[in-house]
Amino acid sequence: MSLVSFSVARARAAIVLLLVALLLFPACFGNAEKKREAAYDFKIGSYTTDNVLPEGESSFSQVLALKKPVVLNFWGGDCPPCREEMPDFQEVADQFTDQVIFVGIDVGPFVGLGTHEQAKSLLKEYDITYPTGYAIDDAAVRDYNIPGLPITLLIDTQGRIVKTKTGLYREADLTNDLKKLLAE
Repeated sequence: MSLVSFSVARARAAIVLLLVALLLFPACFGNAEKKREAAYDFKIGSYTTDNVLPEGESSFSQVLALKKPVVLNFWGGDCPPCREEMPDFQEVADQFTDQVIFVGIDVGPFVGLGTHEQAKSLLKEYDITYPTGYAIDDAAVRDYNIPGLPITLLIDTQGRIVKTKTGLYREADLTNDLKKLLAE
């Protein structure tokens, strides 16, 4: 066997071993459950309560303490996609009334997308009845790393984030995702 043949044979063997390793790697680790991150607590002032948020100031941990799945939607009063998705959220909130808690949090003043007055006007215009409020400070924007709006998080009964959706969340997609969450 020549030196060239030996080198080619070693290279082929190395390639075969690499391919076998690549095929086995997903089998060893592919079924590992993704660790869910816990939802962050932050202070909330209320716009509408729907018997979930207390009047005045509260915290998101009070919502999580109810041990129900939560749809947490960050929005702003001067955010066009937020305006567009709110009627869909109200529709889905009405469908899942006793199963899921919807909470809309206005962070518009912290990201340059509206004032509290614009937010209240939006809620009235679309007759939003699910619990809504506003972030008291910028902790939610920092902790949830909110670069723009809207952003929606689905949170399980243990207070862990199951899904984060940036941008417009349509009724059909939200309904399907909630059905999956409730089936867990």
